Amino acid sequence: MKPKAKIPLVIACVICLVVGILAGYLPGYYSDIQNQGDILTQVSTIDAILGGLYDGVITYGDLKDYGDFGIGTFEGLDGEMVALDGNFYQIKADGVAYPVTDTMTTPFACVIFFDADREIPVGEGMNYTQFQDYLSDAIQEKNIFHAVKIEGTFGYVKTRSVPGQEKPYPPLVEVTANQPTFEFNDIEGTIVGFYCPDYVEGLNVPGYHLHFITADRKAGGHVLEFIIKDAKLSVDYTSELHIILPDTEEFNRLDLTKSRKEELEEAEK
Repeated sequence: MKPKAKIPLVIACVICLVVGILAGYLPGYYSDIQNQGDILTQVSTIDAILGGLYDGVITYGDLKDYGDFGIGTFEGLDGEMVALDGNFYQIKADGVAYPVTDTMTTPFACVIFFDADREIPVGEGMNYTQFQDYLSDAIQEKNIFHAVKIEGTFGYVKTRSVPGQEKPYPPLVEVTANQPTFEFNDIEGTIVGFYCPDYVEGLNVPGYHLHFITADRKAGGHVLEFIIKDAKLSVDYTSELHIILPDTEEFNRLDLTKSRKEELEEAEK
C-alpha cells in the first residue's frame, strides 16, 4: 500500500497559526485584546507642544477609542481638556467647561480606560507639593506610568487655561506667560492626570501633570495648586505606552534633540 503523503512541517505550522488566531487560542492573543484598556495612549510629544506645534493630530471621536479618562488640549492650544467617565470637556480661557464634539481635534493628549488598581488614603490639608512627596514614598512602581484620580472636596484649587492661538504659533512659554488663572474655595470636584517617570523627558511631562473639573462639570483647568479637604485617591498603573505621532512636515523638521526642561518647568508652573 502506498503511504499517505505527510504535510510539510512549515505548512502544518501555518495551518495551526491560522486556526489559533481564528479561535483566539494563541498564548497571549486573547489576553492582549482583553488588556488593551490598560494601555496609556499619548498623542504627539510634550516637546512638540513646547515648540509650537498646535495643529490637531487626531479627532476626539477617534481618541475616545483609546480611553475614557485623561488630559490634553485642542487645535490651536485652545484650552485644557479633561476626560472623566467617558465624558470629554474643553476648559477655555474663561475657565468654563464646554462639552467636546467628536469632530474637534487635539495636538496633545493622554488617555486610558481608567480601572483603579489601588486606593491610597490622603489627608486633610495636603497640598500639591506634599501630595507629590507623599506618593513618592507610597508608590513603588516609579518606572512605569500611572493614572491618578483625586475625587472629593478641596479647600482650595488654583488652575489655569490658555487662549487659542493663531499661526504662526508662538512657543508655549510665551503663551503661558500671560495665562488666565482661576481660584476655587471649598469646592467639590475631581483632579485627573498622570504620573510619568523622569526618563520620559522630552516625550511627556516628568512627574505629575494634573487637570481639575468641578463636580457640576462647569469649570476647571490645568492644576497649579490644591489643598485637599476630604477626598479619595485612586491610582491605575500601566507599563504599556502607545504613541500617535504627527505625520507632518512641521513635526519632521522640528529639532527634538535639545533639552527643553527649563521651558517645560516655566510653562507648567
